[in-house]
Amino acid sequence: MGGNSLLNLLLCDKGHLTKPSNPATAKAVTTTILNHLDSGRLRKAVSILFYAPFPFHFSLYARLFQLCSSTGSRAIVEARKVESHLFTFSPTPPVFLVNRAIEAFAKCGSLGDARELFEEMPQRDGGSWNALITACSHSGSPEEAFRLFVKMSRSGFLPNEVTFASALGSCAAVLALSLSRQVHGLIVKYGFGGNVVIGSSLVDIYGKCVIMDDARKIFDEIKNPNDISWNIIVRRYLEMGEGEEAIVMFFHMFKAAVRPLKFTFSNALVACSSISALDEGIQIHGVAIKMGFDDDEIVSSSLIDMYAKCGDLESASAIFDQPNSKDVISWTSIVSGYAMSGKTWKARELFDEMPERNVISWNAMLAGYTRYSQWEEAVGFIFLMRNTTNNIDQVTLGLILKVCAGLSDVELGKQVHGFIYRHGFSSSIFVGNGLLHMYSKCGKMRSAKTVWFHQISHWRDRVSSNALLSSYALCMHSYFKQLHGFHKTSLSYYSRLIDHCLSLKSVNFVKIIHAQLIKVGFNSHTFLGNRCLDVYFRFGDTLHDALKVYDEITEKNLVSWNICLKGLGRFGEIQKARHMFAEMPERDVVSWNSMISGYVSCGFIDNALEIFSQMQIAGVRPSEYTFSIMMTLVTSACYGKQIHGDMIRSGMNLSNVVLGNSLIDMYGKLGCVDYAFGVFFTMEEVDVISWNSLISGCHRSGYEELALDQFFWMRGTEYAPDEFTISTVINVCCNLLDLEKGKQTFAFCFKVGFFSNSIVSSAAIDLLSKCNRLEDAIRLFEELDWWDSAVCNSMISSYAQHGCGEDAVQLFVLTLRENLRPTEFTLSSMLSSVSIFLPAEPGSQIHSLVVKLGFESDVIVASSLVDLYSKAGLVNYAMKIFSNMGVKDLITWNTIIMGLAHNGKVFETLSIFKELASKGAAPDNLTLAGVLLACNFGGFIEEGMTIFLTMEKEYGIVPGEEHYAPIVDLLCRAGKLREAMDVLAAMPYEHGSVVWESILRACVIHGDFKLTERVAKRMMKLVPQSSLPYLVLARAYEMRGKWESMIWVRKAMILNGVKNVVGCSWIGIQNHVYTFNAEELQPPRGKDIYLILRLLSSEMEAEDYTDNLTKVVLRR
Repeated sequence: MGGNSLLNLLLCDKGHLTKPSNPATAKAVTTTILNHLDSGRLRKAVSILFYAPFPFHFSLYARLFQLCSSTGSRAIVEARKVESHLFTFSPTPPVFLVNRAIEAFAKCGSLGDARELFEEMPQRDGGSWNALITACSHSGSPEEAFRLFVKMSRSGFLPNEVTFASALGSCAAVLALSLSRQVHGLIVKYGFGGNVVIGSSLVDIYGKCVIMDDARKIFDEIKNPNDISWNIIVRRYLEMGEGEEAIVMFFHMFKAAVRPLKFTFSNALVACSSISALDEGIQIHGVAIKMGFDDDEIVSSSLIDMYAKCGDLESASAIFDQPNSKDVISWTSIVSGYAMSGKTWKARELFDEMPERNVISWNAMLAGYTRYSQWEEAVGFIFLMRNTTNNIDQVTLGLILKVCAGLSDVELGKQVHGFIYRHGFSSSIFVGNGLLHMYSKCGKMRSAKTVWFHQISHWRDRVSSNALLSSYALCMHSYFKQLHGFHKTSLSYYSRLIDHCLSLKSVNFVKIIHAQLIKVGFNSHTFLGNRCLDVYFRFGDTLHDALKVYDEITEKNLVSWNICLKGLGRFGEIQKARHMFAEMPERDVVSWNSMISGYVSCGFIDNALEIFSQMQIAGVRPSEYTFSIMMTLVTSACYGKQIHGDMIRSGMNLSNVVLGNSLIDMYGKLGCVDYAFGVFFTMEEVDVISWNSLISGCHRSGYEELALDQFFWMRGTEYAPDEFTISTVINVCCNLLDLEKGKQTFAFCFKVGFFSNSIVSSAAIDLLSKCNRLEDAIRLFEELDWWDSAVCNSMISSYAQHGCGEDAVQLFVLTLRENLRPTEFTLSSMLSSVSIFLPAEPGSQIHSLVVKLGFESDVIVASSLVDLYSKAGLVNYAMKIFSNMGVKDLITWNTIIMGLAHNGKVFETLSIFKELASKGAAPDNLTLAGVLLACNFGGFIEEGMTIFLTMEKEYGIVPGEEHYAPIVDLLCRAGKLREAMDVLAAMPYEHGSVVWESILRACVIHGDFKLTERVAKRMMKLVPQSSLPYLVLARAYEMRGKWESMIWVRKAMILNGVKNVVGCSWIGIQNHVYTFNAEELQPPRGKDIYLILRLLSSEMEAEDYTDNLTKVVLRR
């Protein structure tokens, strides 16, 4: 309900609302209102109108709407009061007046009220559409504005210049060039091509979309361009970097006898600054004086900036010294002028005199210091800035990073890098390039590559590439200088060059060195060939180049074979690796490790285990690396302990951190937490990974509290938690639903800046969602400066868990627009979300996307598709997907069994269950619940009871409430009430409400009053908010004339606040979902529905179906 609807409730009592008995009274009140308006007392005037019990002339409402939306007021409350009073006395006011109300709401910032009023209009005109389209365009909803524009055209309303201007404004907001061209075509079609407003809008949109030729052509076609038109064309040329053309257009403006705006003067002066056009700037200055613009703050600041950037500081200072010219923009302009011209001492004097400063002022001064390499002054200024203001932007950080680079102070740079992470500037390409430049200048190529490959991987530009390439060149140049003493035909010279390529992880430089080796004839040398081969396999993109180097080595040794084996495994060529391994004249532990690692990386676990067994048979002693690989393959505690024993017998140093961490991780995955602790306590030295493995092992094994204890213990040591630690702890809190400890963890994350890590952010969103804090999860998601698949997956899953399917779909569409490729988890969450929509179209669309992305064979996605189509009643589609699945896990089988059961496919359910059993797969409690549900729906008492009575013996599953409920209901439906009560008595725990409901219905059907009374009273205690036992018991008392008892039940229902639940159903037709309530006399499209029912009844009577139907009902 909108704000205006709330106000309507205040005037809902219309008993006292009549026309004034004396017209003089209305005139007097109108005069009073107008006097208040003339005196600027809008609130008082509206208050008088609001409490007046009679209508006023429409012109008064129109004026009030206009004043409520004026720039000085923006009075949304008063606008709502005026609208409420208007509709109270004029249920159908003139359309023009409703249009004014829509405009008022929009200008007051309440687009929701404007939209609600528009949708409630019984009739609209073009002005109504224009008002809402303009409102959406100006309120930051360009997509909705364009949607309304299309809807308006389809509704038969012809657009005018206002409509087209708003539509073009919406296109400009999102830079939608193709849509703009379509609108342009409509403009020409409807004959608005020469309109100055529309023409100016077209110039604006084409200029913003960097199509200046089209913008200029349209501008030239405008017959009489006004001052706004000229300002737009000058501004767009300036933004395109065409300063000369901007100045030319400014002077052409005078030939057209159009007076420039102050913004046009400012744009022209900025254009002069950009190309150092001092002479043209002086001419513009003269024109500004002649036209009286020199006293304007915007123009004077632009003049100071122009003279300063053109090197005429004397003129800039003269303008600055004029009275009434010294605002913060002018101060900043003069400081920037002196600073950038090298007179930083004068700039600092002026800076210190500034009465107020903004972040641009600080940046202007700091930019002068950095430009002239005054690093010490810059550092002092930075500390002054930090102590004076917290207002820092990305430009400030870029300048500070330049200072760090100039001083080669990498430690200070790292501190700045930490500040960037903590304050959310990591997504800025400008800051990222500054970090890249700083690390490169400081010789920290590894850190520079980390920034390149991780922080700015999605936002690189030409500046980023130039920074990285120049740093490589600088690094190589310095390294060549270090090698100056080595002879250029010595092995040491080329070996050191290859070492440097390895440190840079650059295959491009090794290609250069490789070419030099071929030139001097060293490419066939075994040692240098092996070194080149190693670099190609490690960092190369193609296998061909590496194998070519391998073939060039004339005398291959064991190192050559091993490097090639490892490289083939990296490229997935495991068959070639196996063939080479078999032909090797000799092998060592590295050869065996390479084969084991290759099989593991390709997913051939059994082959890896076989190679390990062959290695032991061959008498080769496994290394620490061998055991670390094998520990990742262990799937049983027994085999894990064998590996541990082999390590002890082989004399491995178990106090080694890497081996110890691998053992802790292995035992944690296997659930042997006591062994994990044993390894941890025997290690002489631990690190963060040791703690992480121990905490993760406790978490995986279900010891959540123990995991938290280890985390708090870790905090008391010298080891600081990292992102992996925090994500694990948040997942622990998620399993415990412990929001308080989660909040403590969040505070730590904010302190150290871990929320820039997607794994941590995803875990935090998941925790908030599972603790029923969806709004907080949404707030955290919206405050992130970046998105990736993990974060979006968590948010989509959160929406799905809370039944917010539409929000999940909107976010999913947005991620696709952001070119974030969905994962199998994203698609599964989306399919779960759209399953709540009755029309299956959204699910079918996502199914198409699944096929397009190649996820149809993924077991998680396929299971979600089966679930989707089952819930939509499209069982044949679900069965087709199930049948085509190559790999099916138990979740898949359960999904199809439950889907078939809920859709009444009883025989198919039992057939699928038999097929599952024939494959030797053990069902779980959900499988048997689905089968028993099918037996209940089919009335298969014998089959159902057989499965129920033997499930513990056959499958080791103790019956739960999900199994008792269908069995009790099955017996009740068959009239076996006594047997149902016997089953109920055998339940080893408290009976749930579902079971009691079945018993209660059976009691009513069979007329057992005493049992009905007992069961109903039992249900009242068990589920006090359920209306079923109250209604059944009251009806039973009423039928037997026990009126006092019936009244007692009714009163108890009222005292306990129990509400009668109204049944409802939904049906989806195309893009609409219709709801039908049990007590609704006129459902949606009721006339059409009742017409169809009458037609069906007539046909049934004609075919004599009604008598047969009556007989069937009586038999039941």
